[in-house]
Amino acid sequence: MIGFAGTRSYDRDWIDRHNQRYPLKDSPVVQAEDPTTLLQIVIHGTRNVATDPAPTAPAMPAFGWRLSDEGIAAVLTYIRNSWGNAASPVVSGDAAKRRPQITEVTP
Repeated sequence: MIGFAGTRSYDRDWIDRHNQRYPLKDSPVVQAEDPTTLLQIVIHGTRNVATDPAPTAPAMPAFGWRLSDEGIAAVLTYIRNSWGNAASPVVSGDAAKRRPQITEVTP
């Protein structure tokens, strides 16, 4: 039941940390045919650039150490198909195949 597992992981790891539920609605990255960018973000995290209005750049922590390939697939499938998004599911093989290919980005 990938939808349920993805929902639980999203609620626990993203909402609790960011108190936001819909920031990914209609996101081109979320709905892209190739989920590699999303895999990069979930596995290694990301950090935006600091600006004058936001001198502490927002960041998302890495979850590659915490989530299995199945967990990553579940949460990304949930995100890609919630709030009006409609994208193909991510399967654990996508994460397993790409995990070693994705290099950590140093902020």
